[in-house]
Amino acid sequence: MIELNITLLIITIYSYLVGSLSPSFIIGKYFFQKDIREYGSKNLGGSNAGRVLGKKVGIIVIAIDLLKGFITVWMASTLTKNTDFIILSGLMVILGHLFPIFTGFYGGKGVATTGGVLLFLQPILVPIGLLMTILFWLITKYESLAMLITYTILLALTLIKNKTAIDIIAVIVYIAILYAHRNNIIAVIQKTEKKKKNIFSKFE
Repeated sequence: MIELNITLLIITIYSYLVGSLSPSFIIGKYFFQKDIREYGSKNLGGSNAGRVLGKKVGIIVIAIDLLKGFITVWMASTLTKNTDFIILSGLMVILGHLFPIFTGFYGGKGVATTGGVLLFLQPILVPIGLLMTILFWLITKYESLAMLITYTILLALTLIKNKTAIDIIAVIVYIAILYAHRNNIIAVIQKTEKKKKNIFSKFE
């Protein structure tokens, strides 16, 4: 029991700290002398990095954030075979990305990092989620709304499949993601959110 508790503590802390590492902040600060929290949407995700620092940087940031989620959960799987602990690792790295301790708890929106986590835990959900996002994006023309609908469906599928205490943390992470998208949600409701007819215009 003590050994399990130590493993749980290690996984929880290290997953959150890895999630707190923000490639957009590091690249912006040390290669461009810019704190991207002061530009664009003031978000530390790949989309804002692309708008502020250029499309290539945006793609690099998205790739690193995705790898961050994948590698963190993979590392957890080398420490334990407890499925709940591994899932917890994924949830904590996402929370770290959303509320990073190193940048004053102001982070990204969790899209790429969540994708990386799912790529390890449930790889089949990644293409499904991507296709759903594209479909809802084409229907609504709102990128953020499409992603939130996809998140909601994926959460529902997860809760239906699993019946563990980890579900509570999954719901907390989902609420945190909604909070990270709060400005987009308000903008959609007020019809001030920018529509994107071209699904490849991510960095505009």
